[in-house]
Amino acid sequence: MFITDSEMPLIYSLRKKIKNEGKLCSKEQFEKSTWKQFRRNINEKEVILYGTGEMFEYFCQFYLRYYNVKYAVDKNVQQGHQVIKNGISVFPIEKILEEAATCIVLVTPINGIDKIFSELKTVGVQSCFSFPVMEYHRIIIRAKMRLVCICKFHIRRYQMEWKIKNLERRIEGMEQKTQGLQNRTQGLQQRTQGLQQKTQGLQQKTQSLEQRAQGIQQRQTERYLYLLHTNRMINAFIDMINDEEMKKEQMRYLFTEIHKNTYVPNFENPQTFNEKILSMTLYDHNTLYTEISDKYLFKQYVEEKVGKKYVVPLLGVWETIEDIDFSMLPEQFVLKSTSGGDSKKVILVKDKAKLNMDEIMSKMRTWNLQYESDYYYNFNWPFKNIRQRFIAEELLDIEGLLYYDFKVHCFHGEPQYIHVVSQEPHEVTYFDLDWQPQKFTRLYPLIHYEIAKPECLDEMLTISRKLAEPFDYIRVDFYVLKNKIYLGELTLTSFGGLAPFEPVEADYEWGKLI
Repeated sequence: MFITDSEMPLIYSLRKKIKNEGKLCSKEQFEKSTWKQFRRNINEKEVILYGTGEMFEYFCQFYLRYYNVKYAVDKNVQQGHQVIKNGISVFPIEKILEEAATCIVLVTPINGIDKIFSELKTVGVQSCFSFPVMEYHRIIIRAKMRLVCICKFHIRRYQMEWKIKNLERRIEGMEQKTQGLQNRTQGLQQRTQGLQQKTQGLQQKTQSLEQRAQGIQQRQTERYLYLLHTNRMINAFIDMINDEEMKKEQMRYLFTEIHKNTYVPNFENPQTFNEKILSMTLYDHNTLYTEISDKYLFKQYVEEKVGKKYVVPLLGVWETIEDIDFSMLPEQFVLKSTSGGDSKKVILVKDKAKLNMDEIMSKMRTWNLQYESDYYYNFNWPFKNIRQRFIAEELLDIEGLLYYDFKVHCFHGEPQYIHVVSQEPHEVTYFDLDWQPQKFTRLYPLIHYEIAKPECLDEMLTISRKLAEPFDYIRVDFYVLKNKIYLGELTLTSFGGLAPFEPVEADYEWGKLI
């Protein structure tokens, strides 16, 4: 049977109440005491039962294993006492008030539930459900579902009989259409063969076009390298004859045509940051600039100013490539040129056993070429007289770090901005001293995620003030690994004074700081 014998007494008593009183309970409690509301509100919560009579026995028989019952209360239990019934501890009703219970299930006869609801509501019970009402609601829904299922069964049976007859008629028509389709299929097969032949021809043409595109790309790369090499040769010749006007013209060309700045630089009356950097490379030739740009001598400057602990440990320095004793170097290290202004003259060695010596030596020999000097790209004077040597440093543990490179921009010895470099993808964000992100950028897009303020920021700013004291402008580069600080380099000509600001108004604002 769909409704069991044990459920029938409950139905009779509830229908009798409805007949006598015209309703089962208040509309509000009927809506709250549905199975849907009940299961949503007590999911993974402890339930307190109110009453231990026949309805309590019924609940324990069918539902005790489904819900986490904390205890039960009953008015027949004297205060201060406790009894065990069906494995559940039963306490006086006052225990609800003592624990400020919030979820109560009434397992009492239906008579008087509105009164109990009202009493529990006045003492602060937030969720109160009547088990008889919920059970009646559930049984009625089951009966309706059963009736719907019976109706659907008969409807489906008649529908299937009609469909079978309809399918028989359709099959006859489909057999006739099949013969026509077979004839059309033969024609399509012939057309397909023709299309396949055309496809093969198109594939051959595509391969030819891809080969042509690769050739064009290769020629463009070679042309770029040729122009870059030619530009350095021209600059070397201009430097040799020491023609200042030609230097300016070359710098203007790089500034506007290659790096796409939106204004022509003025070297005699510079206003923007980039103009003042370029003007410095033309007219301000302080020997200290060369010393701090040298990757080896810069370490001595840092040690004198702030101490040796901030310098990346040095493993060796050599005059020529042939002097390098690889046997004395550890399994991991970094090789650098003392005249390198970027990562082009840096080699990271993560496993010395896998090192290709011929490839390494060949690459390092190119560092000695005259036209590879950073000075000949845009007459960046601090790099002109650096003594070419080779150094090895400890390899810092940066595996898995999104960012570790912090660059402090100092004007007249005082830090003003810090920019952080994200590694993958290569992005940057500029911050002020209060660690508020700025709305401008330079050369690279803004970092797309939030950068936390480093705990060692005050220490970095203190170090930057000491190192930047002699200079109108300098950028102090730090590596921060597990809150340990290392000095990466000191940069007088950030991006060579060529990279445009976005927006360009920031270029003028920075120019006012120098």
